[in-house]
Amino acid sequence: MSYTGRIDIEALALDPIHHGAGTEGNTVVLRRQEIAREDGTLDLVPFISGNSLRHMIRNAGVLFALEAMGVQPESLSKGVVDLLFSGGSLGGKNSPTTAQAKRIEQMFPILSLMGYSAGNRIESGRLEVHHLHLVCEENMWRRPDTSRSERWFVPASAQTGAQFGTRHDAARSASASRFLALPAPTLDPAEKKKGKKNEDSTQMIYDFEVVLPRTEWFGCIVYRGLKEAELDALASALSYACDGARGDAYSYRVGAKAGTGFGRMEWRFAGFQRPVEPPPVDPSDVLLPAVSDGGGERLRAYKDRLREHAETIIAELEEMSA
Repeated sequence: MSYTGRIDIEALALDPIHHGAGTEGNTVVLRRQEIAREDGTLDLVPFISGNSLRHMIRNAGVLFALEAMGVQPESLSKGVVDLLFSGGSLGGKNSPTTAQAKRIEQMFPILSLMGYSAGNRIESGRLEVHHLHLVCEENMWRRPDTSRSERWFVPASAQTGAQFGTRHDAARSASASRFLALPAPTLDPAEKKKGKKNEDSTQMIYDFEVVLPRTEWFGCIVYRGLKEAELDALASALSYACDGARGDAYSYRVGAKAGTGFGRMEWRFAGFQRPVEPPPVDPSDVLLPAVSDGGGERLRAYKDRLREHAETIIAELEEMSA
């Protein structure tokens, strides 16, 4: 039996969102989508690309599987790492046979779910991840029927802002400067001048555009012809990428600068029956466990299957990527 369906996403930005598209002057600007107006002009509206969201899902699903299998760091070839995390490439020595592709689909379903290339074989992914669009006046024409937000009447320009940061010269701080080696003494005036220039402060102020907190977004994930194991792989990816839950909303990090407090969103799903299991928060833990020991009955069964076939899976992946 196979499954085809659609998962609708309603998202709320909890922190500023930065999904960059290069620089203009000294400012890192937001990625924007061009929208044609009836009068022949263009609207430029921020969005979060489906490609970046798809990468988040692939990355999380692969990490879930590798940790469930007990794969150790520095134990995989570059070919396998490329195959798993970026989908591989054409031109290898070995092309997977149809039988081998079927075995991988059954034992390591995150790969067939997301798609891959190996040898002269291309296996298309079965997951379509759409862009996350901003709820705003310019996107009113594609408003979902279920949305009742009042932000449809707010222009995109009123929902963006700017942030700035400072890169300090660490050598000038009291805590760091005591570890700095002193320059060798010199009597050459030219060398003294050059040394002074090299010791000048490197402090720099930078700024970048963001979409503001409390903005609303919408998007969807479409899956086609999935087997049960691939649905479990999708649930594992959404669970691993999730960093918490509040009611029926799940927290995810999107865009850039997630390590400095940006990109946190709450997603609400409609149309997905598999449980999403955010990692448990235990105040006694120094670091949260990478994979929940709970994880729900389906995810536990999925992890057990990965552990059971771990050696065979790695051998198949190494052969496919050679």
